[in-house]
Amino acid sequence: MENMQEELRENWAELHHDFAKVYKRLYHFSSKRTYQQKWEEYGINYSQARQWIEQGFEPGDITERGIAYWFNLGFTPPEARFWSSLFPSSSCIQFSSLILFLASYAREKGYCQDGFFTAKYWEKFNSKEKLEQEYLTWKKEVAAQEWLDTVYPLWIRAKIKVLNLSYLNLQDNLHLKGFSQLTHLDLYGNQLTSLDLSDLPKEKLLVLNVRNNKIIDSSFLQGLVNLKELDLRNNESLTGSLAMKMKRLRWLSVRDTNLDTDLEHLPLSLEEFYCWGTSLAKELEKYLQEGEKVGNNYLFLLKRWREKNSEKVKEAQLTLAEERIVKLEKELAEKTEELETERDYFLREYSNNREKWHYERRLESFNEFFLVTKLEKKLRKKFASLDSEQRKQLQAEVTKQKISLIKNYQWLKDKYQRLQQEEETIAQMEIPVFRQS
Repeated sequence: MENMQEELRENWAELHHDFAKVYKRLYHFSSKRTYQQKWEEYGINYSQARQWIEQGFEPGDITERGIAYWFNLGFTPPEARFWSSLFPSSSCIQFSSLILFLASYAREKGYCQDGFFTAKYWEKFNSKEKLEQEYLTWKKEVAAQEWLDTVYPLWIRAKIKVLNLSYLNLQDNLHLKGFSQLTHLDLYGNQLTSLDLSDLPKEKLLVLNVRNNKIIDSSFLQGLVNLKELDLRNNESLTGSLAMKMKRLRWLSVRDTNLDTDLEHLPLSLEEFYCWGTSLAKELEKYLQEGEKVGNNYLFLLKRWREKNSEKVKEAQLTLAEERIVKLEKELAEKTEELETERDYFLREYSNNREKWHYERRLESFNEFFLVTKLEKKLRKKFASLDSEQRKQLQAEVTKQKISLIKNYQWLKDKYQRLQQEEETIAQMEIPVFRQS
């Protein structure tokens, strides 16, 4: 109970007064937040924060190359303190990240365990400098995928929400999998030629930065429907279309890319749009007024374009809505079929032998059954020993489950009807006229 109360504490100022201070904005769409909120964003609770503070760390050490990285890589506060003490002059970002990845490399190679060097380390090295040299030589020789799989083993990936792999000179292809909680991904300043995000929870990803790489194909963007910020700039060979279904996207940069798209497919949610050095910019610059300069943000020109092309915009939005309805209807049909199958099975089993049902089968949810085998004899004996009133109660419980099942089925039918109404509403909707504020 005490541990649960600690995890639910609302104010961490008693651990360190800086937890109440405001943390700087890191992403374009992000609002101001306190250091406590920033720690919580990385998945650190009160009791974990207390362990870091007790090791001499401060709230300001939550930078992406600080506590957040140590925590993401699965290191405990004592282990992080051990490695930090080995390299006390780790103030610059590049050097501090080197320590982090060196520590993870040493752990995976068996050179370090629980914050101490192992016998394997002492047999092979006699100084930390030689270990560092081995790591740097290895990193130059391996592709990005091997580096990621070594430094970020699968067992630590599930809890990572923010992954910053910028300026690491990662080359070739990169396939990200196992990061089931990932919301922010930063690959800025590498040499990647392709990116595979097919195994990520695409609905959770909010920020994606692949600026300054050598990516060629934009297909990795498919399915990223909830992105709020997307930075694609300076991928000069990047081709493809931006006909994206990102209805929550607020910040977009495609500067110095070879992307091509129809402007009507850009999300209406955009608040900032940077497209200098592209065919999109040339099209939008036609809407500049005499003596007007465009600057970096082309959003005001995009609004003017939408005013002049409102029919195209409306048609594009209706197409997106229709595709969404078709997808929902397909999911609903599949779920309905599954539910009907389970309902028929339930009713058949219940009708065939009501008494046997109680000890052989058990309803775990309205569409999932759990077969009880090991307790069969024990449950049969227990049921036989019940009096008539107790048996009636059990039979009433099964009947209640049956009613619940049918109600869930009716709920799905109601949802289908609401979707049809939504389709009719969308067909009649009007796209607002955009005006420069």
